[in-house]
Amino acid sequence: MDESIPNLSEEEKKPPSKSQRKREMHALQALGESLLRLQPVQLKKLPLSQELRQAILNMQAIASSKHGALRRQRQFIGKLMRQEDVTAIEQALNNQLLHPVDANKSEGNSEPRRDWIQELTADATRAMSALLEEYPELDRQTVRNSLRNMQRAKTEEQRQRARLKLSNFLKQNGVF
Repeated sequence: MDESIPNLSEEEKKPPSKSQRKREMHALQALGESLLRLQPVQLKKLPLSQELRQAILNMQAIASSKHGALRRQRQFIGKLMRQEDVTAIEQALNNQLLHPVDANKSEGNSEPRRDWIQELTADATRAMSALLEEYPELDRQTVRNSLRNMQRAKTEEQRQRARLKLSNFLKQNGVF
């Protein structure tokens, strides 16, 4: 008899129960839910596959009125999480939550971040090319449409609404 192979008990030989597998999948979905609350810039710092990162960004863009879309996307994120290194993601997520970067300062720099809204309103063409050079993942069309709406606004209320929309878009994408 070969003694190098350890004797496994009956419990250790059995595959996990369906209930156990479901608990594990719900835990992965919960971790995916916590990833949904992060900004795109914070997501880039986590060890995620490109497919999972894109699924999370898609989930953030889904309107809550879509029938079942949010549930299906959560399940898809949970499925993708099975292929990820969950412990590395949890550690990186905990590090980000415990040691957040000051929102008014860019990483590794003590200077406050640029006021892109002011620059964009002052010189739209130059500032937009500088903004897109620094943040190439931004949607050029959304920035351009918001700027155009600010310039074409007839009332101060319309101008403020367009400015707020641009500001929210830039915040969502981690510009400030």
